[in-house]
Amino acid sequence: MASTMAIKRVIILGIDGAGAFVSEADTPYIDVLLLGGAKTDHAQTVFPSNSGECWGSLLHGVTPERHESHLNIKMERNYPVASAAPSIFQIIS
Repeated sequence: MASTMAIKRVIILGIDGAGAFVSEADTPYIDVLLLGGAKTDHAQTVFPSNSGECWGSLLHGVTPERHESHLNIKMERNYPVASAAPSIFQIIS
């Protein structure tokens, strides 16, 4: 017998480096997703405002000094597997 319970899902959609062009872009599928969800156009970045540090802060909820993921420094560098601050994926699992 099939379950009638709804499966709840979360989609985190991040658009990196688009700046003000996001509001001008023709993105009908993304627009449909945003109509039924939550969004912000007023997010603030962390310093330094490099992609790696910013994504790490978004996923861990703390500054780069706490999550220790400095992904834009050197590609050969070994990055921490564990962080002092758990990621959202660790919290929800």
